[in-house]
Amino acid sequence: MTSERNILQIISADGWNALYAIRPDRNHNNPVWVSPLVCWALVQEDTYRYVVGLDRTLSYCEAGDNFLGYLAPGEDPKRWDEEARRYLGDPEGATRAKRLSPLPRKHLRQTA
Repeated sequence: MTSERNILQIISADGWNALYAIRPDRNHNNPVWVSPLVCWALVQEDTYRYVVGLDRTLSYCEAGDNFLGYLAPGEDPKRWDEEARRYLGDPEGATRAKRLSPLPRKHLRQTA
């Protein structure tokens, strides 16, 4: 059974972006698709709280099959090229599963 995520609070994510792997021939020979974040959301799932980014469709970014990570304001997306190419070569690989799993429980705040 999948637990439900409830958004407790949102804050602006000005300048932050979500990064997705995409076939280079579909993105001007670039393996990384950059998409602006709309906001950060404090989410509660079961007894754990954590923060995730929401995109323009107000979807959880990490729910995308090809989600790579977040890009801070001023950070160069080119540093993600190798990770994107690795994902595109092995989309079912173990690093992919590890990257998409929620934060390790020790990093989550447990509520009563």
